[in-house]
Amino acid sequence: ATSSETNATGRGNIDDEIVTHFIALVCIDNKLYELDGRKDGPIYHGETTPETLLKDSTAVIKKFMARDPTEVRFTITALAPK
Repeated sequence: ATSSETNATGRGNIDDEIVTHFIALVCIDNKLYELDGRKDGPIYHGETTPETLLKDSTAVIKKFMARDPTEVRFTITALAPK
């Protein structure tokens, strides 16, 4: 792998029509951030801890889903220890 900008994909426009889109919700220094390659930087969603990350992330995800309650193409994957 390389960090060369020539191998990087473009972010596209935030208003572009897309079929699939992936984000990550992460706990960094007890803060919940959304990482979205189509946005300029991390989005802060409030305080969290490693112990409450799943619960806090679920609250954020529910808000995303409420934006378009008729949308059925929505998948969630959690990466967690055993």
